Amino acid sequence: KRLQTTLGTDAITARFSDAVFTVLLGFTGQEALPATAQAVQTALETDPYRLNNGDFELRASIGISIAGPALREAAVLIQQADLACGMAREGKDTRIHVHHGRSVEQDTTSPQQRRLLDEIRESVQQQRMNLLFQPIVSLRGDTTERYEVLLRMRNHEGWEILPETVFSLVKRHRIGMVLDRWVIAHSIRVLRQRQKRGQSVVLFINISPTILQDEEFLHWLQGGLQKTGVPAASLVFEMTETTAEVYKPVLQPFLLELKKLGCGVSLDHFSGHEHSQALAQTLQADYIKLDARFTDDLLNNKTRQEELTQLARTMGALGMTTIVTGIEDAMALPVLWSSGIDYVQGFFLQRPHTDMSYDFDQTVL
Repeated sequence: KRLQTTLGTDAITARFSDAVFTVLLGFTGQEALPATAQAVQTALETDPYRLNNGDFELRASIGISIAGPALREAAVLIQQADLACGMAREGKDTRIHVHHGRSVEQDTTSPQQRRLLDEIRESVQQQRMNLLFQPIVSLRGDTTERYEVLLRMRNHEGWEILPETVFSLVKRHRIGMVLDRWVIAHSIRVLRQRQKRGQSVVLFINISPTILQDEEFLHWLQGGLQKTGVPAASLVFEMTETTAEVYKPVLQPFLLELKKLGCGVSLDHFSGHEHSQALAQTLQADYIKLDARFTDDLLNNKTRQEELTQLARTMGALGMTTIVTGIEDAMALPVLWSSGIDYVQGFFLQRPHTDMSYDFDQTVL
């Protein structure tokens, strides 16, 4: 309704996925686009949205793709608008980005980003990469070893490249597929080594949206699991809720094939809203990692505790396991336990480490 009110009856609006909308405008020139995008953003963000369980504010990011004589295919226009929207979300100012017709590999916004991309490629070529592991611990007495796998890269001087910088960039480039395969292959190797020692481990692996373009990935993964004898259930593939929303049309069949292999699926940065719950059901998620806002002032905020309890109950009824991340002290654990949360993860338990050394058997939370 806000889109239609702002843009008028000539604009064609549609819901692309849960929290993503598309608009087709008939402007003959580009000079009006920035002002129009700003007006839309203001209209969407000015007043909160009233839902059944309260009022919520919206943070809108806008990506723009421009049709022309050389670009008339709807699928390409949508893909470029999607790319631009992703770049807008990472922006620090207006969160509005226009795709200028370059390929995904070329569409970097600054020389600094291009230098960083070259540095990442060099790190891959010279194998300046390693894995870290952070434990995910049960609040319900389950001693199964679970770890999140974290990739770390170093530049030519040996300094670590900030992970958030790496992943915000490579998720838009084919190099992301290379990194995903590297992490998965090394994780399977680690699982095989643990298996030989009679140790069962489940690894949570973050994947980038570029993996959806890897047409041979599923065949490659199946071959790797069969060759090593590592159970598919030892791998849980994880993607953020925001990314999953954007790529849902192609992500859903991809995740379905992963689940057919026997792998698990996890949604990270889960917001808990109604559309988030619907997304988790659509993607058949096995785990949800709750957004950090759930632990903010948790001990003193009764409303948040009640919200957490209700969410844990709802997701549990859907057969999904809840994980709270970012735990930094023991004070929150009794509240999380009484709220029905299944697992916790954070520096309080253990910082990411080069080996899987956490003692699950001796830990009672």
